[in-house]
Amino acid sequence: DIHSIEMVGEATRIPIIMQKASEIFKAPISRTMNSADCIARGCAIQNAMASPLFKVAEYKIAELNAFPIDAIFTLPKKSDGTIQKSVRTLFPKGCNFPATKTLHFENRREVIDLHLKYGKMDCLMLGGPYPIGHYRIDPGARKEDKFRLTVKVALDNNMICNVVAAEICLLYTSPSPRDATLSRMPSSA
Repeated sequence: DIHSIEMVGEATRIPIIMQKASEIFKAPISRTMNSADCIARGCAIQNAMASPLFKVAEYKIAELNAFPIDAIFTLPKKSDGTIQKSVRTLFPKGCNFPATKTLHFENRREVIDLHLKYGKMDCLMLGGPYPIGHYRIDPGARKEDKFRLTVKVALDNNMICNVVAAEICLLYTSPSPRDATLSRMPSSA
C-alpha cells in the first residue's frame, strides 16, 4: 500500500505527469521537497537502516525492469533445412535486476543468430530503437555426438542486456553397472 508520493524534479511540474502518477498509484501527490533534500533524506534513511544504532521502519527497495526483453533465435531445422524462428521472453516487465538467464541448445552444429530486442512495443516510446543486440554464435566443427551449447544473457545494474558467455559442454554417457560387471568377469576359454 502506498501512503503518499513525493515527486521531485523539473518534469514533475507538468500537470499531466502529476495527474497520471496519481491515477496509477492511487495516492495523493505532493511536491514539497527540492532535489538536494530528497537525495540527502534518502541517503540518511539508507544509512540508518544499515546501522545497528538506529531503529527505523524497514523499507523494501526493489529495482524492476521497465520493459520486457525477448530473445529471438533462428537456426535451421535438422531434417529439411527450413529456418526455425523461436521467440522467448527472457526478462519480463517487472522482473528484478540484475539478473541472468541461460539458453540451452542441444547438439546444434549450425550457426545460431541470436537477437535481443524489447518485447511489447506498446510500452515503449514511438520511433525508439527496439533492437538491443545481434549475436552470431558458431559452435564450430564438433566431432562429439552429444553436446550442449549454453548461452548466458545478463541484465546488469544499469538495465543493459547483453550476452556475457557462450560455452560448450560435452555430454558423456557412463556405462551401466551391468556393462561394468560383464567387463570384469573372466572369459571362459
